[in-house]
Amino acid sequence: MLILHRRVQLLQMTLVDCTREKFSKYEQLLNDAGQKPEFWDVVVITARDDSQKSIFDYQISLKKQRHEVPSFVKYIVISDPPGVKVGSGGSTLHCLEYLANNFGQHSLSQWKVLIIHAGGFSQRFPSQSVLGKVFLTLPCSKYPIQMLEALLMMYISIPGKMNYGVSCKTSELLSVYRGIFEYII
Repeated sequence: MLILHRRVQLLQMTLVDCTREKFSKYEQLLNDAGQKPEFWDVVVITARDDSQKSIFDYQISLKKQRHEVPSFVKYIVISDPPGVKVGSGGSTLHCLEYLANNFGQHSLSQWKVLIIHAGGFSQRFPSQSVLGKVFLTLPCSKYPIQMLEALLMMYISIPGKMNYGVSCKTSELLSVYRGIFEYII
């Protein structure tokens, strides 16, 4: 039992240290006016429909004005096609098609793209049904942030480990990456 308790303590310390390190790197990213660092070229956020897309676009424009998200990143909100909802898999294909059609086939082989699946009804979290879970405010020690910033912080090390390509994440789950390990929060 003592060994298990010690392992849990080490894991908690690792998570705390890793999260602090990512917060620090993200703050540097926001304050660095120099050369573009290794980060996402494009962040795509999915929306359930055009109405939610408008709200997401507005929220992102506010975040850019307040310097809460990196300014050198291209942020694109893509609403799911009308009709029957096809889930995250169908939404991913729709996003890839949108990027290829609007920016050329080469864009997907030259960009580091993060797709955040945020479109939905937030049925398990009805208070977030208008803004979506991606704009859920999280209490943090320094200042409150929203889930979007937390996701960008937690995935800050991924672009440096990939040449080009696409990574798909959900808006309600934080994974902390350190080295080869992934911790789900």
